[in-house]
Amino acid sequence: MELTNQHNQSIGVDLTTRTLQTIEYPHHEIHDGNAYFLTYADTIGDAGTIEIRFQTSNTTKWPHMLFAVSSTGETDVDLYEVTPKTHVAANLLTPINRDRNKGMNSEMTFCHTPGGGGDGNLLGEFLYGLDTGTGSKTVKFGGSENIRAELILRQNTAYLLRVTSGTNGNRMTIIFDWYEHRNKVL
Repeated sequence: MELTNQHNQSIGVDLTTRTLQTIEYPHHEIHDGNAYFLTYADTIGDAGTIEIRFQTSNTTKWPHMLFAVSSTGETDVDLYEVTPKTHVAANLLTPINRDRNKGMNSEMTFCHTPGGGGDGNLLGEFLYGLDTGTGSKTVKFGGSENIRAELILRQNTAYLLRVTSGTNGNRMTIIFDWYEHRNKVL
């Protein structure tokens, strides 16, 4: 028996298990070409920072974003909204469409090492890792922070992700993973 929806389209049913075949909505956005990722990695010293500024567009196509940061040493991660920091075109970071067959670009802009001063409104702070000091018995280990709860970013708003090292030679990786979705009802 073939099932159809209200648009007379076939609904996927697995013939072996006779179960409906579905994918989660974020996965659907990958197939539509509206899902992106961006990575940034660097090695920094004690008290060194990585700052990434990102700006949402002034449309109702809102980013639904997940963040992840990993490091080899003690690390502090801060996320700010409405940052006064400015975009530096020479430090542009380019998002990658997760459907490599689609040429659609993200509506967001990113740069590392933004200009200007100030932070913005602190949305969250995450601390992890350990550095016990110097000498032959020094113990250093890192960790990771993964903001697993999806954030729907505010329209036409600048954000700042700041990662600060508490360890020399701290190898860090920052991952942004998001899809851009226009709400059906506003």
